[in-house]
Amino acid sequence: MQEIRLQAVGEHSLELPAGLWYWRMASLDDRGERRLWGRSHSLLVRPLPAAPAPAEVRTEAGQAHLAWLPVAGAARYALEVGKGPDLTPVLHRQETADTRVSLVLKPARYFWRVRGLEVDGLAGPWSQASPFVLMPPPPTALEARQQGAELQVHWQGEAAGYRLEVAGDARFSRLLAQVQSSQPAARLTLPGPGTYWLRVIALGDDAVESLPSPALVVEVRRLVPWWLIPMFLLPVGM
Repeated sequence: MQEIRLQAVGEHSLELPAGLWYWRMASLDDRGERRLWGRSHSLLVRPLPAAPAPAEVRTEAGQAHLAWLPVAGAARYALEVGKGPDLTPVLHRQETADTRVSLVLKPARYFWRVRGLEVDGLAGPWSQASPFVLMPPPPTALEARQQGAELQVHWQGEAAGYRLEVAGDARFSRLLAQVQSSQPAARLTLPGPGTYWLRVIALGDDAVESLPSPALVVEVRRLVPWWLIPMFLLPVGM
């Protein structure tokens, strides 16, 4: 048994090993003599759940799948997703009894953390904030057509922005032009005659980019003025 004498305070904190404890209080008179003890109270001390360790992060098709390892003593888990290592601002909060969640998020860079909750709601420490990136899906159905002195390109996609790249080789090591667009379409001045490779990259928040679309090969031919095109006149009646 341990007896602690305190000044006139309304609360007191101390560290105790895990286990079942009992405590009681008694007041002291002016000479420091203890008066009668009050009623005994029980106190169960148990360690809070440890910080869960992340187990898996998988992103696909606008969703982030987050999983972590279970920890002893946790009846539920609290999850936070936000921007930056300090998760400021927090964009998503939830509690779950499971050890995995799937979230619908827009393409961007994120951080997440999780902690265990006891049955009575007491929370253990947060796990270390872990980053993940949700990329936009790559554009599809890339098409191009020559319209006068312009090359008009369009594709399918649902991103906030796009970058059209034009290269002089299939590996895109020799970029000739880059065009930004907020729509799934772009126009550029018709390049000189030759073979060109086009591809489009979808753009998300925080400078997040998709994988490139499949390349489109475009053949630009030399325009022949109409007055240089041979014309053959046929006699009337033939």
